[in-house]
Amino acid sequence: CQERTVPLDGVQGSDDERRRILENRLLVASCQLTYHAMGVPAQRLGSLTSAARVAERFKLCSKLGRTELRCELERLGGCSVSCDRDELERQVRQAVIWTEMPFSEVIKDCAPLGLASVGREPRRD
Repeated sequence: CQERTVPLDGVQGSDDERRRILENRLLVASCQLTYHAMGVPAQRLGSLTSAARVAERFKLCSKLGRTELRCELERLGGCSVSCDRDELERQVRQAVIWTEMPFSEVIKDCAPLGLASVGREPRRD
């Protein structure tokens, strides 16, 4: 972990749990360059599974037309104002990232926008 500058902070639990967490962090770090090239912030997502889901949804977004992107943005809770296809795709991609991010990372994105970030992480069922 130290060789690859993988953070060791916040790792708690039994030896097996800590090992799984650190192994996951190492996997994310090893794939980070590939995901970064796709626009996927793998480190911030916290797991390889989340990064893979985001990458897959990005691929799907690139194939959607303007109308489908607008519908997808609305489905994700966004507001589809009149804008071009590239801007809609950018907004859908950002919403997809936020749906996969841990709550602590979403809060980091709220502060610069002046959004209140008080509360607890919602349950993901």
